[in-house]
Amino acid sequence: MLLPSTTIAETPFNNIKTDIILQTSDDVQFHVWSIILAEASLVFRDMFTLPQPTISQTAPVIPVSEASQVIDPLLRLCYPVDDPALTDLSLLGRVWEAARKYALDEATKLATTAVHAFISTSPLQVFALACRLEAEEEVKLAAKAWKSSETFRSLISSGNPKVFDYTIAGASYIHEMSGIPSGAYYRLLSFLRADHDPDTPICTTPVIGHPEIETTKHSFSFDIPCSADADVVIQSSDGVDFRVHKLMLRSATAEELLQGEATTQMVVEGLPVVEVAVRGEILAEILKLCYPMYKFLVEDCSIIRQMLQIASLYKMSKVVEVLKKRVMDLLDRYPLSLYFVAVEQSWMDVAEAAARQLAKAPIENLFVEEMEEFPTDAYHRLLKYHHAHTMIVANIAAQYSNGAKRWMKLKLHNHGDDFLTAKAMVPILLPVVEMNLEWKREREGSASRFMGSLTAIMYKSQSMVSDIEEAISNFEL
Repeated sequence: MLLPSTTIAETPFNNIKTDIILQTSDDVQFHVWSIILAEASLVFRDMFTLPQPTISQTAPVIPVSEASQVIDPLLRLCYPVDDPALTDLSLLGRVWEAARKYALDEATKLATTAVHAFISTSPLQVFALACRLEAEEEVKLAAKAWKSSETFRSLISSGNPKVFDYTIAGASYIHEMSGIPSGAYYRLLSFLRADHDPDTPICTTPVIGHPEIETTKHSFSFDIPCSADADVVIQSSDGVDFRVHKLMLRSATAEELLQGEATTQMVVEGLPVVEVAVRGEILAEILKLCYPMYKFLVEDCSIIRQMLQIASLYKMSKVVEVLKKRVMDLLDRYPLSLYFVAVEQSWMDVAEAAARQLAKAPIENLFVEEMEEFPTDAYHRLLKYHHAHTMIVANIAAQYSNGAKRWMKLKLHNHGDDFLTAKAMVPILLPVVEMNLEWKREREGSASRFMGSLTAIMYKSQSMVSDIEEAISNFEL
């Protein structure tokens, strides 16, 4: 019997004599033969052996997470009927994903063949789709197709365009890439810039220790005052006990760590034990921050990020404030890693500060492990900001130079001359020097002409810096 909100699929999936019903996320029921799907997929074979919720009196109903527009062509790839015409890449991608999910080997092969037909016309769309499914072969085929396309070749032959969308990074990004890892986008750009085809994978993520599955125990210290007077034990996920004071946790807005105290049955040395799903290494640093005498000196960006994740989860606002200050202190040393940390925490002020720090030098070859976990849209925004920052500096520099092609500072020692106002060293930007400084080799009178122009170029250099700083301050990430 159909529920009021459900409908029956079109033929051949409307045969009420079948022995299985697949119900999609949009409440369409597909009447199918279990023997066909069991032969096509071990996943379905195992699924049919499990107890199923029964809505119909004639066949068990198995809910699936896909919509009917995906399940219909997927089943047609399995049934002895004509294959569906998959002319929409977006829909084909979802069918391809479902075929891989349910281990439908023949359907996967047919969908893969259909995807290949789009590589020459939509290489970046296929790249994004294949990367999301970690289909490395199709990822590389799509990357090579984009690299050999007329659009890409015209891009690289145009030099260094002033518009970001016409750079390699800008033109090689589409909105479908927003959810894939930044690391994959970074490797795509590296592949596009290279003179040869690298053998390394593009979409495959390198093995990185995950905080929830890491089994290696790290050594760490936990020494708090008056530990003998502790009134609760916080136990980490890897079995480390921390004797702490509830009052200190509450004063540090960490009281949610104690939320399991009322129901715990565990006791250690007469103290209630509260279990939290946090590794001991991270929990130790968080608990130490609850004590005001502790000075936080951790520099490991991965540790700081994990601490922020836990502090945000348990609503430890004061702990988050301390960690944010530490992030700001470390921006000049680890700007790229901490840029991603700031994005994750929605700290746009910190993210912009990190981006400004990164804008001081080229970043196309910079890579950090955080890029494997953050979506590409965050990295793309950074690259776009970096390009805009570079253009702002170049445009202002052009106003102070005669097309200077280098960028550096000259440091001139002050030996007490009146025309130098600085006490030690005066930075003079090279574009200003090239425009104003006329050095002549004649011995007589050369020093006076040099010194006379030096005062002017010093002030012009300072003016140039001020103009750049003002322009950049009005530019947002």
